[in-house]
Amino acid sequence: MQLGDLKKAMKGVDIVQTTPFNKDGSLDLEGMRANTRWLLERTAGKDFIFTPLGSTGEFYNMSDDECKAVIKMVVEEVKGENVIITGRV
Repeated sequence: MQLGDLKKAMKGVDIVQTTPFNKDGSLDLEGMRANTRWLLERTAGKDFIFTPLGSTGEFYNMSDDECKAVIKMVVEEVKGENVIITGRV
């Protein structure tokens, strides 16, 4: 995507997603998937941006592999319907 196209696409509400963890401290990827689907259902047809691993994403406590798994999952769930800006790559 070119910068001009990105600027046009970035409109609406920016949803900074929190990252759920299990009681043992491991990443709850299925919980994150459920949260992402919940957000998609409630914002269908509206302009918004997903920001996984943003300022509330707890990415600083996550491994690179965990961060990649979160980003991959959000991309799969959003299916190109909305802009995604990750807080960490």
